[in-house]
Amino acid sequence: MNKLDNNAKTDHLPGVVHQEKLVMLLQQSHMAAYMSVIIAAILVGILWQSQQHSHLLVWMAGIVVTAAARFYLYASYSRNPPEIDENSPRETAYFAATLIYFAWWSFGSLWIMPKDSFAEQIIVLYFMIGLAGSAVAVFSASWALQISAISLLLLPIVSWFYAQGSLQTAGMATAGLMFLLSAMRSARVLAGTINTSLSLKHRLIAANAVAERLARIDELTDLYNRRAFYEYSRLQTAQAQRTGNPLSLILLDIDHFKGVNDTYGHAVGDEVLRHVSDMLRASVRESDICGRIGGEEFALLLPGTSAEKAQVVAEALRRSLYESPFNFSDGEAIVHASFGVAAVHGEFSDALRQADAALYSAKSAGRNRVEVCDNITPIRTPGGEHNRR
Repeated sequence: MNKLDNNAKTDHLPGVVHQEKLVMLLQQSHMAAYMSVIIAAILVGILWQSQQHSHLLVWMAGIVVTAAARFYLYASYSRNPPEIDENSPRETAYFAATLIYFAWWSFGSLWIMPKDSFAEQIIVLYFMIGLAGSAVAVFSASWALQISAISLLLLPIVSWFYAQGSLQTAGMATAGLMFLLSAMRSARVLAGTINTSLSLKHRLIAANAVAERLARIDELTDLYNRRAFYEYSRLQTAQAQRTGNPLSLILLDIDHFKGVNDTYGHAVGDEVLRHVSDMLRASVRESDICGRIGGEEFALLLPGTSAEKAQVVAEALRRSLYESPFNFSDGEAIVHASFGVAAVHGEFSDALRQADAALYSAKSAGRNRVEVCDNITPIRTPGGEHNRR
């Protein structure tokens, strides 16, 4: 927790929108697949008296088999959805199974089409138009699947009606064609609206994440800022009080930082701050909370760590910083800091005051050292070391 994750990037926005559209598509089409099997059974029942039973049974069996393939792929996807940017073969397979299903519906309906009963022919056309209408809504998340399903369902049967050559069948075919064109236009508008809505939704989520990050991150060092550090520290303090686990606070202040700015300029001073923040990030655990709480002042909160262990951590940080010279265009400089350590027993604000007092003591005692509140013997810096620049 020593660095904020930037989840606000919009690089994956198309993938996120696609993923949500796919989930919507599967949720809507799953129940529709069950219903279409029932509708197929109803059509078989209507035509049972006039059509060959073997044709009807074979057609119905094909409906059941292709529907079962869709159910299987749906279950497979639901159990183990792919990653956002993954081009899943199961997605392609589900689309293919859906199109095969509607192709069986469409061309199979011509196979079982009554030849001598115009009324029953109208019934079959009625069922196909009904399925096409439902496809507009069910597949609204995918314009390509909408158009493919509608075309598969209506183009063959409309062509069949035109081919019969009578005025009645031509009229029915024309009505079916007009519905097809209207459905295609509606499908395009609906799919576009859904895509725009989902894109705006996720852009808003990303923008909110950016705003939240900017409110909590220190732009220069990419660590938590003062507000965020205090907020998370109070939460950790409350948790430590509930569980009884130890919690410790370390404050550190870069020594002679004003001199760095005055001598080398603020640009070099900023690089020094980044140098220190990089060292802190590389040295602490993922569970530790690290922030920049002042100009050259940093803070670390160590969950599950006693003051004695925090003292050791602070000394390791002090030594690591001192032994890692800062290189810049005009040469190099030894950067060192003073540390104040305190155990968090009650309120976080109390520990903050204690650590600040220990830090002040370290500054007063010569800098480049660790001082610990709570009656722990300070670790003394070897004599003369703090005079190095």
